[in-house]
Amino acid sequence: MGISPLIDEYLETKEELWDRIITEIKKSIIKLFVTRVYMAIISEEGTVHYVDSPAFDQYLYFIQDYILQNFNNLQVGDATIPFGGISLAFFKVSPKAVIVLHSKGPSGQLLAFKAVMLKWASRIDELIGNIDKIIPPSKPPDINETTPLPKPKLVEPPDTSKIELFEEPEKKPVLKKRTGVYRIPILKKKLTGKEKFPLETIKFMQYCNGTSSIEEIAEKTNVPRLKVDIIIRELIKKGYIKLKRILRS
Repeated sequence: MGISPLIDEYLETKEELWDRIITEIKKSIIKLFVTRVYMAIISEEGTVHYVDSPAFDQYLYFIQDYILQNFNNLQVGDATIPFGGISLAFFKVSPKAVIVLHSKGPSGQLLAFKAVMLKWASRIDELIGNIDKIIPPSKPPDINETTPLPKPKLVEPPDTSKIELFEEPEKKPVLKKRTGVYRIPILKKKLTGKEKFPLETIKFMQYCNGTSSIEEIAEKTNVPRLKVDIIIRELIKKGYIKLKRILRS
């Protein structure tokens, strides 16, 4: 049996190569999102190659079932949020795998991952390797009517009424209380996930919720104030945000 080119080139085990990819993806996620985002990597036959547990534990049944039923209906590069009320986004990153993201915040923000989703496709597929697909028989087997059939062992889906989010408390930066007149950016357009913005712009837009001032957003995102002013001008020009002024005493 031949040795995988990936393993041969870097002299790493398969587990180490998975760890490398997972670390790279998580670093990209941290750059993209201001809230905590969890990840799972699942191949087309439902095998879980990585999952952030326990955040995904209560959803795993639905995730695997959705992938088994819909994998072939998705094109590579597609992203979908199929479950209303649950912040789960599915990204078909390669012909063999789906990356699933889950967060505490609005599900729409997860679509920002589309900007980088294909970066690891070939490496993921090579590590997954050949997938043994279950081929149904061309005709049902002969059954003796007098022979009782064994009862199938069914996996019960979880009770959806008891689903809760397992979230770590988010550490929010402590901001100095300010007084005076401040400008508050507010989103005018709902993001679809198809927009192509730089990472700094994406981070800035996640705080355009009508409560944070420009100065506060600059502190939260660590984006230089001069760069923030440039981002604001571009977003106003394109009709994505508007500014309102408030007086804080």
